[in-house]
Amino acid sequence: MNAKLVIVALAGLTLGTSAMAAGKSLMNFSEARKMLRSSPLGLSLLHAVDARKKTGSNKTVGSKQTHIAYLKYQITPKDRLQLETRYTSEKTADMTEADHSFARSVIKYTRSGILNQADHGINLSMNLEKRFYPDKDIRNAINQYGLNRLSASMSRSFGAVNLSGTIYGAVRDRIDTSDHSTSTHYGYVVLTQSYSINDSWSVSLTEEFFQSYNKNQDNLRGGQGNVDITMEVGKQLSPSVYAGVSVGGAPFQAYDGKLIASNWTQGFSYGANVYWSAF
Repeated sequence: MNAKLVIVALAGLTLGTSAMAAGKSLMNFSEARKMLRSSPLGLSLLHAVDARKKTGSNKTVGSKQTHIAYLKYQITPKDRLQLETRYTSEKTADMTEADHSFARSVIKYTRSGILNQADHGINLSMNLEKRFYPDKDIRNAINQYGLNRLSASMSRSFGAVNLSGTIYGAVRDRIDTSDHSTSTHYGYVVLTQSYSINDSWSVSLTEEFFQSYNKNQDNLRGGQGNVDITMEVGKQLSPSVYAGVSVGGAPFQAYDGKLIASNWTQGFSYGANVYWSAF
């Protein structure tokens, strides 16, 4: 689809939405959405809410909402550009708004199909990201304009079981490079094991490992995060809509000298999310 048809489809989607609000025919809306689905453009949205816990207890002291829009452009069957815009809002236990911000903007390039399971036994894609923090308060608090991140994503399925993982390496764009109290770069690994119970229900387990580098710390100590584990149960409500609920914790904590952290269940986090594809 050429650029002119994409513009026509977007205009039709806008007109169709207006017509829907006025109680008129939805023909323009459905036709425009169908046209956009066949175009190189894609728009997906994620809405998530997580309970905020008091440190050292399971008492809920508030919640955090995250809303992310992913605008994608498929350059070729294997090359894609994506613009991510993230907005967050935090509320206290009495639902009073405590803080909100446009937390980040990310431009991401993905090269997929580098390897595929049929020919190589594994699927492999590479990602290159440029992140920027639009909120000045966030930038000043973490001494960063943003960061640059390279990652490799791998996956393999065994029937209803799917194994996947992503390895990230990031270099931070620090504002004050002489301030060695803030880290310069980090490594991050995410592993996920999922099982499709049937055509709509699934369950997954995700482990996250994080290690940052800080010149003020000896042997990287202080830059290593806990091992966070999250279990999620999800349902594909339609081909375009997914919803899930999750519970997470950190049973393995850095430098505590124990195999399993004491009272780690008091740090449980709970969340819910909805992901849907607009076109």
